Amino acid sequence: MEVSMLRSLMDKGFYDDHRGAKCPDRLFSSDNRKIKQTIDKAMDHYNRSVTPDEVQALFVSGNPTMTTAQKTGFDSSLPNSSVRSRWATTSHRRCCPSCFRR
Repeated sequence: MEVSMLRSLMDKGFYDDHRGAKCPDRLFSSDNRKIKQTIDKAMDHYNRSVTPDEVQALFVSGNPTMTTAQKTGFDSSLPNSSVRSRWATTSHRRCCPSCFRR
């Protein structure tokens, strides 16, 4: 239920109709609350609908110390993210190229 609400909040029209007291942060679990707060920031900053990939990019850039496990958990909270399948391979290869040398 929370995931579908987060996905709906990425639409500007739905967000405008349900912002503030109609959809408070306390409705979400602690992990999803962080995602909802990222969506709030994106809507305030860009004033348009956002995609899961944009929310993911904003969330990761705002939390640079996230572990791989946290990133994986975040991925499972956002449906239809095209980046999800590439997380483990590309992020590790960029961060630690020496780990993948033969």
